Amino acid sequence: MAEFGNVSFNLVKADARTMREQALLQAWGNEGFFDSLWTLVRRGTRERIRAAIEDRAAGRPGALSPQDTQALEEWLAKIPEPTPEALRALSMQRLAAVTDPLHAEQIDATRVVQVDPTDTLDDAEPPTVKIRLRPVKKVQESENGE
Repeated sequence: MAEFGNVSFNLVKADARTMREQALLQAWGNEGFFDSLWTLVRRGTRERIRAAIEDRAAGRPGALSPQDTQALEEWLAKIPEPTPEALRALSMQRLAAVTDPLHAEQIDATRVVQVDPTDTLDDAEPPTVKIRLRPVKKVQESENGE
């Protein structure tokens, strides 16, 4: 069976940062009682940062003051970089965002060659998914042995 084309995608450094910001929010949500008491002093800062991270996740700017940005950087410094497995999982989610609609339309997405998921971060912005499709005539010719 001939392939229709291929799908490739990239991950960017901003993806890793977003994953770390989300991990920070999760860590804050998992804090115990005494941790929460200790952070009361910086509660306003945390709430502004939480709102900014949530805005960013929703595609809004999520602007912070210089002081809040510095506080965020200090907290993020304690959050490890995403693992290669986590980055590959993000790649697979992006790939599914492309292939799932094909399946929904009953298009044989197995005929679109999927580039292996990546765990390499690019400097490019924004992250992209690239689809290269072959003309139908070429696909039919290769299926017919022409």
